[in-house]
Amino acid sequence: MTRRLAAAMLIAAIAATPAWPETAPGPTPTPTPAPSPCANRAFPMLGFWAGGWNAQGDAAPVIAARSHAGKRNGGCTILQNWIRSNDTRGSSQSI
Repeated sequence: MTRRLAAAMLIAAIAATPAWPETAPGPTPTPTPAPSPCANRAFPMLGFWAGGWNAQGDAAPVIAARSHAGKRNGGCTILQNWIRSNDTRGSSQSI
């Protein structure tokens, strides 16, 4: 009789156990990256400088230099690289 009682208690315990979920939980949401510390300040005012262009002299429509500027360091700085027609190069960084 004790075996029957133990078996009945085991069956009752199994029946009371919650069932496994039918579907797996969804993926963990990707956290939103923090905004750049320069996003809400005066730094965006230099955004007009970003891009590429050719520099020409007044006397002749010959390209004297090529320049390209882009935002760096989370938009906190602008880096400009240029190359003259005689192959001299340079760069500047605006903060």
